[in-house]
Amino acid sequence: MTSKKKNDLLTPDNPRTIITAGMVVIFLFFGVLGTWAAVFKLAGAVIASGEVRASTNRKAVQHLEGGIVKEILVQDGSRVHKGDVLIRLQGEQTRASVDLLRGQLDMHLAAEARLEAERALADEVHWPEELTSRSADPDVAAILTAEDKLFQTRRTTLESQVALIKAQIEQINEQIQGYNEQLRSTEAIIRSLEEELQAKRTLLEGRYIEKSRILELERMLASHQGRRGEILSASGQLREKSAELTLRISTMKDEFIQQATAQLTDTKARILELRERLRPLEDALARLDITAPIDGTVVNLAVHSVEGVIRPGETLMEIVPENEPLILDCKIPTQDITHVYVGQPAEVQLVAFKARTTPMIPGKVIYVSADRVLTRTPHGDMPTYVVHVEVDRAELEKHNLYLSPGMPVAAFLTTKERTILAYFTDPLLEYLRHAMREN
Repeated sequence: MTSKKKNDLLTPDNPRTIITAGMVVIFLFFGVLGTWAAVFKLAGAVIASGEVRASTNRKAVQHLEGGIVKEILVQDGSRVHKGDVLIRLQGEQTRASVDLLRGQLDMHLAAEARLEAERALADEVHWPEELTSRSADPDVAAILTAEDKLFQTRRTTLESQVALIKAQIEQINEQIQGYNEQLRSTEAIIRSLEEELQAKRTLLEGRYIEKSRILELERMLASHQGRRGEILSASGQLREKSAELTLRISTMKDEFIQQATAQLTDTKARILELRERLRPLEDALARLDITAPIDGTVVNLAVHSVEGVIRPGETLMEIVPENEPLILDCKIPTQDITHVYVGQPAEVQLVAFKARTTPMIPGKVIYVSADRVLTRTPHGDMPTYVVHVEVDRAELEKHNLYLSPGMPVAAFLTTKERTILAYFTDPLLEYLRHAMREN
């Protein structure tokens, strides 16, 4: 009887056997599943959408003053180099003003050089390089010629006046030399008469001669002594006149220098004024040719008509930089910012290519904005953080892929690994932490 019961329990049709086996399978399944969920880890990711752009933004081409378009030299898609002329503006009035002031400035610069030479009593004028570099210009050459002639004329006039006075001084010196010779002769006669008179007086004491002889010698001596006085007086007057003429030369040169110095001061002030007036006009003239700030490609050209009016500060076109490194400009929700950091690995999906045949491209985060920014969306402005991702160039080349500015991308920024169980329990625990706390 007992053996029969045991056989009944082991028959496949026994429900207890089926239930027991099923329970064992269920416990084993959930046990293995729970163990796997508690042990196996998956890496999380912050999903960021964005687009490809150059590491330096597009350069907007603008004009400070605006104006009237004279010539348009580019179109959308034109490749330009830094310094290439993009648009020319009309500027006849500005050019006329610049030419007028430049001519006045050249005249004053030449006058300044001439006056510097006159003040130094130099033999020639040293022209500034600002003028000599443009000496082939007929206007500049005429200015230099006129100023040089004026310098030579004034210098010749001064030298002629000085030479005339020097000739007078030379004549006076010759007269003084003649008086000196007369003085030497007269003094010799005086010495001879004094000696003779001394001898005659001795003879007179011995009564060898008459006194009349002594008186005659004394009259002759007095006459020559008077003549010596006249010569000394005349020579002194001539020396005074020579000194006066020499002083007149010095005074004449000083007046010449003072006159040049006074004119030079006024000329320098005028040059400074002209430069201040000329500088903004030259800047405006240089800006009549609107040039490319960088190498790149023209996009969004907003000027299409010659003689059209450009407003001050208006964006005329944009230039996409050429040969600049491309980056992924992505936006992430503000609540995910704590999971993003510079150097963080990322997986990039190039949305423009077929997802089935295009692999994920590895990259890394190279920039995270310090503050949130407002990103325009179809639902209004949304606060986000800006993240820049750099992709592995070698991987792009390996899979024959490329990046182009404006291409849409999706970046998966790898976060810390969590178990499967944590993915299910973390939201529940987060909910419980906030539950039943409402007043």
